[in-house]
Amino acid sequence: MEFKPKTFDLETAFVTSKRRQLKKFRGRDSPLYTAIYPAVYILRIFGFVPYTFSKDRLVPSNTNMIFTFIFLFIFTYNIYTIIVQFLTEKRQAPIVGSTGYIKVLFNYFTTVYSLLLTIISRNKFVQIWNNMQDFDDAVRLLGYPQKETKTRIVCWLFIFMNIILWTMVNQSGMYAFKETWYGNVTYMSVYFGSCLAVYKFIGMTLLLGQRFHHLNQLTKKFISSKRCNSQPIKIDVKTIQAWHNELMIDGENLNSLYTWAILLWLANLSVHSVSDLYFIIDKILNTWDDFYFPSAACLSSWFLALFSQLLILHISCDYASTQSNGIGELMIEWQAYLIKINSLKEPIERSLNYVNRKLQFTAAGCFSIELPLIRSIASLVTTYLVILLQLHE
Repeated sequence: MEFKPKTFDLETAFVTSKRRQLKKFRGRDSPLYTAIYPAVYILRIFGFVPYTFSKDRLVPSNTNMIFTFIFLFIFTYNIYTIIVQFLTEKRQAPIVGSTGYIKVLFNYFTTVYSLLLTIISRNKFVQIWNNMQDFDDAVRLLGYPQKETKTRIVCWLFIFMNIILWTMVNQSGMYAFKETWYGNVTYMSVYFGSCLAVYKFIGMTLLLGQRFHHLNQLTKKFISSKRCNSQPIKIDVKTIQAWHNELMIDGENLNSLYTWAILLWLANLSVHSVSDLYFIIDKILNTWDDFYFPSAACLSSWFLALFSQLLILHISCDYASTQSNGIGELMIEWQAYLIKINSLKEPIERSLNYVNRKLQFTAAGCFSIELPLIRSIASLVTTYLVILLQLHE
């Protein structure tokens, strides 16, 4: 039997190898998705990720949207059960009873709005994700890939943190109020749904901030290589400006998509935080003789679970805004260097655009979500808390 060797086409082998390499880093096989897929599965089960991959591109999925409608029904049924329970039981003082109704209904409205927004904005959301994936591909092909080690660590940190916090809420509530597991989870499920909606937005802002940070680092390397006449990197100013513009468009689209949801989340989390603090302080000051520790522990766990969302929401928005706005100073620094060596070919006004064009996440255009806002919220919460305690007296 004669052996006939196959002809080897170098060009065909190179193209095939390149296609396999591209496929490895896109879609479900991309480093970004492999770093966050546990959180994606959790969000998908609760109806906040009605998307799927088709030819390595994220696209809306009618099949996964079934989970969204299922949990719309579950949350509605649970809130109906809770309201019926409130109406059939004797409530406490008017302030306490009214606050309970307001908190539960407002949180339900916030959760339902988040689910409906997920359905309506599917096409816009997948466009933002695909643009971020295209940025990762462009950077990687030039030899400067975005490392996702920190992304994986933060993802698992958020998962374990929420497991601990919500387990504390569940167990302390069951023990303090003698509730069954099913009854406690029925009350807690709507709040957990709202929590997932907030963390979905937090995740997107952190991912966007990471890419701005990576671009800033590449810009610094570019400037340093030109100044020191070291080995040049494979990017130029026009490429940096194009990438920054694409990321800015993603950030602006993300803000316009969630601007009203941010306002609802802030109001919902602030109302719950001040309410929980009021009940905790009231129990300590007015019922110290017959102080019931399990009840205070339950309220404290609720406060931690809700205030952590409020704090991380501000941190993520401030991080993305700060990293996106850092490119302006670098561009001005680069052009100042060109002026110094008399090789400036472009007007400096073009760099002023990066200084004036700032990415800001706003709550329905009312105010920007930044870390200094926490101080304003804390002062308002303190004022409202003092008023409530005085009314109680």
